[in-house]
Amino acid sequence: MSEPGLIRRGFLCPVGRPRLAAYRGNVMDLNFNEAEFACLKKLADLFERGHDFCSGMKTEEIGLTKQNRYAVLRMLEQHQYIRDPIHTAGNPSGGGGHYSSFCINASTVQTVRVIEEAARKKTERKDFVDQVKEAARKHPILGPLILIVVVLGGVVTVLNQFISLLKNLGWIQ
Repeated sequence: MSEPGLIRRGFLCPVGRPRLAAYRGNVMDLNFNEAEFACLKKLADLFERGHDFCSGMKTEEIGLTKQNRYAVLRMLEQHQYIRDPIHTAGNPSGGGGHYSSFCINASTVQTVRVIEEAARKKTERKDFVDQVKEAARKHPILGPLILIVVVLGGVVTVLNQFISLLKNLGWIQ
């Protein structure tokens, strides 16, 4: 069949109606632990390099350990990031056993991109005006206080212009 660790695009990957991806456009619905996200990133990288079928992959090659291999791959299958697994007899650390081969879905790549973009935006520094706006919206006293200061500034400006007009017309000294 194929050598352990060999990855071939489309090899033994059944063609059929594509399944709906678990990705729903909102990354906040997804909570991955460190091992799951590391595996998802490695699978997305494989898919982007043109390999959508993994056969005989060693546990370490996809960022997993012997202890979490089955649980992580089962979760990824449930969320339809991988599909059509083949289970064989053999040593799981050597690429055999549960999930000895499977197909990678394109939703894996999109999910990794969205998660990385959200993480990048979290660490991105906001400008000063946005920070003040956000703080004012959330603070129960600061918001009304800013509104009062702005209104008082407007009233003082109008009053100052009115007094200047009266002085220019000579009605007041």
